[in-house]
Amino acid sequence: HRDVEIAVVDGLRGVGNGLCLPAGPLREPLSRLRDCHWIVANGTATGLADNESVMAAAATACVNLATGERLAPATFASQHSGNVVAVAGIGNPRRFQATLVDAGIQARMRAFPDHHRFVPADLDVPDSTTLLVTEKDAEKIKVFKARENWWYMEIEMRFAAPVDALLTRLLATRGIVLPEADAETLA
Repeated sequence: HRDVEIAVVDGLRGVGNGLCLPAGPLREPLSRLRDCHWIVANGTATGLADNESVMAAAATACVNLATGERLAPATFASQHSGNVVAVAGIGNPRRFQATLVDAGIQARMRAFPDHHRFVPADLDVPDSTTLLVTEKDAEKIKVFKARENWWYMEIEMRFAAPVDALLTRLLATRGIVLPEADAETLA
């Protein structure tokens, strides 16, 4: 039993051909959207529901896998301009590339299928080149000895319009009441 049904739909690709995996991009039939309490479009509005919320990834930092050094995306872009290879083994590598562009980072892209099992050769770049991966892929490649030119991009999802009240109401209708946040909790 599910207390709250939230569907996240790719705003750029929509529902594709409307078929479920492996014939299409959907994990559940399109008809399941009727049962959802909240539809969130990732990237841009889909038009699938009048009350959908839109969220998008925003780069918050670039983190060095070997040293832990953290740089603001703009600082990373200025220090590594023109010599970055981005690697992504996620469902939509183009979204990662768009996040890079939004952050001002110019990179040559190496895309692998979702859930790719990386081997060292996938990550091979010259020492003078910076390797930049998704945060998800950074977890997968930690099994290899990180080189000092290996970085990952930390992101956060930001909603186009505030959703706190919507989510609080949705949970309350299901008997789930969030505790009041105090100033210390929010700080």
